Amino acid sequence: MESPEQTESKAAKVIDGKYVIDMNQPIGGGSYSKVYAAWPKSDGSVPLACKIISKVELDKQVLLG
Repeated sequence: MESPEQTESKAAKVIDGKYVIDMNQPIGGGSYSKVYAAWPKSDGSVPLACKIISKVELDKQVLLG
């Protein structure tokens, strides 16, 4: 069984050393993107949203468009 720290480290992604994205907290999405809860690494009290776009799905749209 994993400890909470191990589980959290797998679920949280740090982007550019500045932002933390919680991959276990989706807050929306569409046909080729998903939106996750995020916050600045330096101040966890400021809520943000991070939109992650699937390059594969985006490329399909460009090729079909």
